[in-house]
Formats: sequence, structure tokens, C-alpha cells
Amino acid sequence: MSEPYERLMPSASGSGTVRNMEPMSRDQAYSIVQHLLQCFPVVNLTNPDVYMAEVCALFAGYPWWAGLAVLDAAKFAFKFPPALAELRPLLEDQVRYVRHAAEFRKGNWDALLTQPREKRPTYDELKAKYGENWGIDQGTKKETVEQTNARWASQVQSWDEIKQFYEKNPERWNNLIRPREAGLK
Repeated sequence: MSEPYERLMPSASGSGTVRNMEPMSRDQAYSIVQHLLQCFPVVNLTNPDVYMAEVCALFAGYPWWAGLAVLDAAKFAFKFPPALAELRPLLEDQVRYVRHAAEFRKGNWDALLTQPREKRPTYDELKAKYGENWGIDQGTKKETVEQTNARWASQVQSWDEIKQFYEKNPERWNNLIRPREAGLK
């Protein structure tokens, strides 16, 4: 292992491969954030001390192993130092399955099997709200094919009208037939 990565590894007295939810220490969070910032070629932060403090506080609320996993993912996912709003979902994704397993071990089946759902309207409530046609074609007249064709024909210029327009506006014609730039086919 490389020297900077060895500094990040937990000591032998750590919990090993067991993924518990014990939050990391401030020193561990600082070492992860410091390593993360060293991965970017340019770190142009408005206030680096505040950024470090906020990101360390965020990481300190999560386990060590989750912080290392996010460090590995963030090094390749971001071109610039990530915002807190970008790091929090990565950390939550890491600990989600451990929280789920803890609920499973507790035997809390209701929390596992029932998902929180908002109250959804019934079919009759939707029909009362939107009407018989579900809000489609309300207030519009039906138009025959002939009427549609006539309306479109009135909106389109004839070739004679187009020719007259460009004869009156030669600068517009020149914009249309401008010679190609060198190198274009």
C-alpha cells in the first residue's frame, strides 16, 4: 500500500471486517477529508477552513468504513471538491443496508415490510377532479381535416412571396448563400 493510504487504514485494535454503525472520530474524518482534497489537482475553495470543518462534521456522523468507501468513490466521480449535498447521498447509500440488517436482526418486521406511503386519491376522486375525459380536450373545438389543411395553408408563404421577400432583403439572401468556410465540406 502507498504511504498516504496506510495512514487512513484503521488500527489493528479496530473492529475488523464487522460493519458496525459506530461513528468515526474527528481525527479519522479529518484524515479522510484531507486525503480527498489531495486527490484534486486544483482546490480553489472560497473558505477552505469552513469547507474542511463542515465536511469533517458530515463524515464524523458516519462509520469509518463508509467514509473510506465514499473516499474511493468520490476520487473518481468528481472533478472538483464535492459539496456536502453531493457527499451525503453517497454516505447514506453506504450505510443503508447496514441499517436494514440491524432492523432485521431486531425482528422489527413492520419497519421492514411497510414502506411509508402518502395517501393517494381514489379513482372516483380523480374522476371528480378531472372530469369525464380526465381533463383532455376541455374547451377546445374539434377541427376537421379540411379546416386544419386550410389553416396551415394560410400560414405558409407561396414561392412567389418568398422570392419577393429575398429580393427586397438582399442581406438576408446573402446570409443564406454565404460561401463556406475553409475546411468545411
